Amino acid sequence: MHSGVGASYIAKCSACHPRDGSGAGTIGRSMRIPSLSSPQVHAQSDEDPASVTSNGASKMPAYKKKYSSEDIQRLVAYIRELARK
Repeated sequence: MHSGVGASYIAKCSACHPRDGSGAGTIGRSMRIPSLSSPQVHAQSDEDPASVTSNGASKMPAYKKKYSSEDIQRLVAYIRELARK
């Protein structure tokens, strides 16, 4: 995933968390997914979204078998950048 973290986000995450991370897409709204740039998500440590990405939560699938822990950390960094835009 290294240089393709944005592409991986779009492929695996944007159906529920749109490209901007807002959670405002059709699936995100129906599942009441919080915006990845919300104060609640932004206040979390990097370990929190990394754990959710690795292990899944509620209806979100686990990705620890798909991505390495380093790749998941890169994805968390990408999500943090979305919040700054």
